[in-house]
Amino acid sequence: MAARSAVLLLLALVAAACHGVGAAGAGASPRRPNWLGGLSRASFPKGFVFGTATSAYQVEGMAAGGGRGPSIWDAFAHVPGNIAGNQNADVTTDQYHRYKVLPHPEQTEAHLLVLEIIITSMLEIS
Repeated sequence: MAARSAVLLLLALVAAACHGVGAAGAGASPRRPNWLGGLSRASFPKGFVFGTATSAYQVEGMAAGGGRGPSIWDAFAHVPGNIAGNQNADVTTDQYHRYKVLPHPEQTEAHLLVLEIIITSMLEIS
């Protein structure tokens, strides 16, 4: 399974490198998948940087476990009306316990399928 993941990662890197080389001299407009609705990199201002983020509150949970007590935010979030929908971090992704757990083979297959879809989409755009 690790070998297949490594091969797919290598293929993704090669595809990305080839995509950059081929796009530089192409005069035709790129084909975009229908689900993008016309959205492309050109839709964003020059210098725009894409990114992702997360925070420990949504990921870790564990307000009262693992030697940890409720934080000020945990207490605030439990007061009805303070947070929309009275949501709190009592139920989270539980990364606190799962960060060292290896994924099940079914999950790995799903991740590889998602990677293949992303690579295919990148190639269709070019």
